[in-house]
Amino acid sequence: MDDITKAIEWMNQVLSLTPDGHLDRPARLNNLGSTYQRRFHCLGELEDINMAIHHQTAAVSTTSSGQTGDAARRSNLGNSYYSRFKLSGDLADLDKALTYQSQALAFPFDGRSDRVELTINLGASFQDRFERLGDLEDLEKAIEYQVEAVNLSTDDHTRRPALLTNLGVAFERRFRRLGRLDDIDTALEYQNKAVTLTSDGHSDKASRLDNLGVSYRTRFERLGSLWDDNILKLRPKVYDAFYNNQNRIFIAFSMYCGILQVYRMADFQYVLRIAGY
Repeated sequence: MDDITKAIEWMNQVLSLTPDGHLDRPARLNNLGSTYQRRFHCLGELEDINMAIHHQTAAVSTTSSGQTGDAARRSNLGNSYYSRFKLSGDLADLDKALTYQSQALAFPFDGRSDRVELTINLGASFQDRFERLGDLEDLEKAIEYQVEAVNLSTDDHTRRPALLTNLGVAFERRFRRLGRLDDIDTALEYQNKAVTLTSDGHSDKASRLDNLGVSYRTRFERLGSLWDDNILKLRPKVYDAFYNNQNRIFIAFSMYCGILQVYRMADFQYVLRIAGY
């Protein structure tokens, strides 16, 4: 952390020597804000994300609309508001994140990878607002942008497994609202891909398997076909991923509630293994 702290110190000094109206001032404000943002992601300190927003807001306000760098600066500011929302839960921050991320999308980016990142982030913001407010239009937007991100990205993109998981969750949520069977099938397709792309031992492996299991359970609740070959193949993977998970008691209880619907003693014993008994 010493390096990033020193970077912030030097960048503050450079900014203090850069007068208002200087051509480089917007870029220097943006870079300083982004550095505060990075330190926030390392330490989680509210002051850092507040400083990121302060400097990135100044960068946006001193950049002419459509000027080179405008899209990236609006995107960075939107991402900082989103980060603060995840910390505080303040919907006003989420609304501002959506405003700036949407504005950024209206401007041309330097490359395909930039648009992938923006559509991933914009989709996540819409999905979080849907989870809070339940507005179906937000969910539709989340799906729209995340589908675009999937189509633009490749399997080796670092954020692709998380993107596939989130998109699968979005389709599962829409199935619950509208009851369209193709939505739950699509959810399972994306979540299976996410699990396949996630290496064993990865910190998110368990949660992605959990999301996949939830979607299978959701389909069972509609079709009554829980114990098919897919579930039987999934069970040992879930056990391996959750065995050392601190939430395994909660997970086991959740699975137990599902088993009450089918009354299979072998599956009850499996739940006890998950719980560690």
